[in-house]
Amino acid sequence: MKGFLTVVALITTATFGLYSGAFAQTSTPRALPASLDNFYPPNAQGPVYLMAMHEMSSPLSGIVTDMLQGDVANAEANFKKFKDEYFKVAKMVPEWQTSFPIGPVSALETAISEGDPGKVMGALESLGKNCNGCHKTYMPQAQHKYHWGDFSAISATNPATKESMSFQMLMQMIESNMSGMMNDLGQGQLEAARTFADGFAAHFQALKETCEGCHSTERRYFVDDEVMGMVSRLQATMNQAAPDPKTVGELIQGIGMESCHKCHLVHIPAAYSKN
Repeated sequence: MKGFLTVVALITTATFGLYSGAFAQTSTPRALPASLDNFYPPNAQGPVYLMAMHEMSSPLSGIVTDMLQGDVANAEANFKKFKDEYFKVAKMVPEWQTSFPIGPVSALETAISEGDPGKVMGALESLGKNCNGCHKTYMPQAQHKYHWGDFSAISATNPATKESMSFQMLMQMIESNMSGMMNDLGQGQLEAARTFADGFAAHFQALKETCEGCHSTERRYFVDDEVMGMVSRLQATMNQAAPDPKTVGELIQGIGMESCHKCHLVHIPAAYSKN
């Protein structure tokens, strides 16, 4: 148990180094560089820059695991992968090259070569602070531009007239029907309240249908039964005598996209905006 708690503490320290300051004072927002458009739809097949960042962070996380296991050789191998991806990503957006200094990377390399987990975690924290500074400045804008849809472009169907209406108007009608229903019910005007209730139900159904225009699956929560089922299947797969890498990869991708990524898109901008 003591060893387990030590591992948890070290991982927490490393993770805090990468994400600490997420809710601390942020720098003044600056416009996204135009060259970033080259790595997102419609100029690219997918979120190329985002995936490149994941390719860079994966071996970085591997360093933590290797050092906790005393496996310096593989930690050094993961560092080489990380360093290669680090300089690759740095060249993708010319305007951001100065945001990828070599100092923290070199300090991490030295710490790994010395084989001291404590020094490695300290170096990771310093590196993470540099990453976090850029994330706080640009991540909310990038998420808004490349991942969040434009509600002003969405149209809905008026359930009464079957004509097109704006999404904003649909939301106003839902709120209006709900308020009218509660108001008239409180005043004892039951027939009027029931009329509003019918309108509320009809417009809410229109909302469901409108959501389906962007979402191909039933709307679900980030940690609902389906997501937790994927987590359970991942655990069961990993406990097999010979886990199938393809299955593991598909489950991790499913959890990442259906839970982690979608939750981050909702909560990270909100957290930064509040700050």
